[in-house]
Amino acid sequence: MVRRKTTLLIALVTGILLVAALPALSYGPPRDGGGRGDGGPRGEGSMCLAFIPDITAEQLEAISAIRDEHHDAMQTLRDKLYEAKNAFRELMRDPEPDLTAVRRAKEKLDALETDMLIARLEMRAAVRDVLTEEQRVFFDEMQACGHDGPGFGHGPGMGPGPGMEWHPGGGPGMGPGRSDD
Repeated sequence: MVRRKTTLLIALVTGILLVAALPALSYGPPRDGGGRGDGGPRGEGSMCLAFIPDITAEQLEAISAIRDEHHDAMQTLRDKLYEAKNAFRELMRDPEPDLTAVRRAKEKLDALETDMLIARLEMRAAVRDVLTEEQRVFFDEMQACGHDGPGFGHGPGMGPGPGMEWHPGGGPGMGPGRSDD
């Protein structure tokens, strides 16, 4: 009798945990693909989107499609940016740089970075269009708290925290025996 109650209790707790995890799991299977969050869903804040009040599976699917399209477009821009940065570095290494070529290369870098920023804002607007008015309020609050779009968030738990401050002999890149002197 006790064993049956224990088994029933374990099954009940497991069921509750699975139901609680459904919003996060309904987003879709993890993808491999480079970038932040390797092995997880592409883009920004995917897990946060699953916690938007009353979000439906259809909305998450539409947002996923928007993000996939955005990711593909951004990869093309990233490749162009990588090439432009390398060309710019080569120009800057020249002992007697051609200033006109440097200016053109810098303008190209700036234009690519602007294109990436605009594409990101367009993706955000497209995601907002999928959401209801109440969900947009929550989504906008996520943006204000540092969850930068449905993707690369720097929200709670990201960045330096306790234990990362510099002290003798500790911290990233600090060798043993380093002192304030």
